[in-house]
Amino acid sequence: MQQFIITDIDNTLSHSSWRDHLIGNEGWDAFHAASIQDQPNFSFISLLERIETNVMVVALTGRNEKWRQLTMEWMLKYNVSID
Repeated sequence: MQQFIITDIDNTLSHSSWRDHLIGNEGWDAFHAASIQDQPNFSFISLLERIETNVMVVALTGRNEKWRQLTMEWMLKYNVSID
Protein backbone atom coordinates (compact mmCIF):
# COMPACT_ATOMS: atom_id res chain seq x y z
CA MET A 1 0.00 0.00 0.00
CA GLN A 2 1.34 3.43 -1.03
CA GLN A 3 2.19 5.77 1.84
CA PHE A 4 2.00 9.55 1.58
CA ILE A 5 3.20 12.59 3.43
CA ILE A 6 1.13 15.66 2.67
CA THR A 7 2.66 19.06 3.34
CA ASP A 8 1.77 22.68 2.79
CA ILE A 9 4.17 25.10 1.12
CA ASP A 10 3.67 28.44 2.88
CA ASN A 11 4.95 28.38 6.48
CA THR A 12 5.86 24.70 6.17
CA LEU A 13 8.31 24.20 3.30
CA SER A 14 9.01 27.93 3.25
CA HIS A 15 9.26 30.62 5.89
CA SER A 16 6.54 32.95 4.65
CA SER A 17 5.32 34.74 7.77
CA TRP A 18 7.45 37.79 6.88
CA ARG A 19 4.95 38.60 4.09
CA ASP A 20 1.69 38.03 6.02
CA HIS A 21 1.15 41.79 6.32
CA LEU A 22 0.76 41.97 2.53
CA ILE A 23 -2.58 40.12 2.65
CA GLY A 24 -4.43 42.98 4.33
CA ASN A 25 -2.41 45.85 2.88
CA GLU A 26 -1.78 44.86 -0.72
CA GLY A 27 -3.80 41.70 -1.30
CA TRP A 28 -3.21 38.08 -2.17
CA ASP A 29 -1.41 38.77 -5.46
CA ALA A 30 1.28 40.78 -3.66
CA PHE A 31 1.50 38.08 -0.99
CA HIS A 32 2.06 35.31 -3.53
CA ALA A 33 4.34 37.37 -5.78
CA ALA A 34 6.67 37.96 -2.83
CA SER A 35 6.92 34.21 -2.16
CA ILE A 36 9.93 33.95 -4.46
CA GLN A 37 11.86 35.74 -1.68
CA ASP A 38 10.89 33.21 1.02
CA GLN A 39 13.67 31.38 2.78
CA PRO A 40 13.30 27.61 2.83
CA ASN A 41 12.51 25.78 6.04
CA PHE A 42 15.68 23.69 5.89
CA SER A 43 14.80 21.73 9.04
CA PHE A 44 11.56 20.46 7.54
CA ILE A 45 13.05 19.89 4.09
CA SER A 46 15.87 17.88 5.67
CA LEU A 47 13.29 15.74 7.46
CA LEU A 48 11.52 15.05 4.16
CA GLU A 49 14.81 14.05 2.55
CA ARG A 50 15.31 11.37 5.21
CA ILE A 51 11.96 9.72 4.57
CA GLU A 52 11.98 6.29 2.98
CA THR A 53 11.99 6.30 -0.80
CA ASN A 54 8.71 4.40 -1.04
CA VAL A 55 6.82 7.25 0.67
CA MET A 56 5.36 9.82 -1.71
CA VAL A 57 5.64 13.49 -0.65
CA VAL A 58 2.73 15.62 -1.86
CA ALA A 59 2.75 19.40 -1.45
CA LEU A 60 -0.55 21.25 -1.31
CA THR A 61 -1.14 24.96 -1.47
CA GLY A 62 -3.90 27.52 -1.48
CA ARG A 63 -2.08 29.44 -4.21
CA ASN A 64 -3.92 30.00 -7.48
CA GLU A 65 -2.77 28.25 -10.64
CA LYS A 66 -1.18 31.47 -11.93
CA TRP A 67 1.50 31.10 -9.22
CA ARG A 68 2.55 27.57 -10.27
CA GLN A 69 5.57 28.70 -12.30
CA LEU A 70 6.86 30.98 -9.55
CA THR A 71 6.33 28.21 -6.99
CA MET A 72 8.22 25.69 -9.13
CA GLU A 73 11.06 28.19 -9.64
CA TRP A 74 11.33 28.61 -5.87
CA MET A 75 11.39 24.84 -5.36
CA LEU A 76 14.11 24.40 -8.00
CA LYS A 77 16.13 27.29 -6.54
CA TYR A 78 16.26 25.53 -3.18
CA ASN A 79 16.26 21.95 -4.48
CA VAL A 80 12.94 21.11 -2.80
CA SER A 81 11.91 17.74 -4.14
CA ILE A 82 8.29 16.58 -4.02
CA ASP A 83 6.43 13.88 -5.93
